[in-house]
Amino acid sequence: MPSRTVVRGEPRGEKPQSLRASLLALLVLLLVGGTLASGAMGALSSHLVVMPSGSMRNTLREGDFILVTGPPLGSRAACRDDLVLFRAPHMASRTGARFVKRVVGLPGDTVAVLKGELYVNGRRVPEPCIRQPMYYEFPPVPYSSTDERIWGKLTESGGMACVRVPEETLFVLGDNRNDSNDSHCWGYVPIGNVIGKATYRFWPLNRMGKL
Repeated sequence: MPSRTVVRGEPRGEKPQSLRASLLALLVLLLVGGTLASGAMGALSSHLVVMPSGSMRNTLREGDFILVTGPPLGSRAACRDDLVLFRAPHMASRTGARFVKRVVGLPGDTVAVLKGELYVNGRRVPEPCIRQPMYYEFPPVPYSSTDERIWGKLTESGGMACVRVPEETLFVLGDNRNDSNDSHCWGYVPIGNVIGKATYRFWPLNRMGKL
């Protein structure tokens, strides 16, 4: 049965109104049916996730309801450009918080930020979903939640020198690059922490559709 997950972030604000709650209940029933029907295809787990913050704007916004589906056992954990739900590494959260971010680097990839743009394996990555150049602040000393391997690569010009993603980990970023708590702060996500891939937005109705 799909579980409803609230990822960590800013407060969600007002409680859903009755119409919204009714629609959500209907969607959960539909998800249950879809999950049961998929049993012959493999063991799938579904999560209904509520986005509480703007770290993934404009792809995902505060209050969006999205479906996250876990892959069948033995399937690949993630591909580059996937939107994934994962348990935050210890450096990012000591309480087991769950985040939704975009995968930009796979094991063995090199990742860099030069002049406000993302480079993977030495090539600039076109990102139409990103609305402004990336600029990362350079703290004089690492924060308690900062991975020193990443902090040492941040530059005074607002970029990030090349890092190589370790085996069995991912490099993830929020689409709201300049206001996202992600791998540029706390480092790499163990592949084993990945819960599933965000596949569909159910709410709001005017932006419902595949992700």
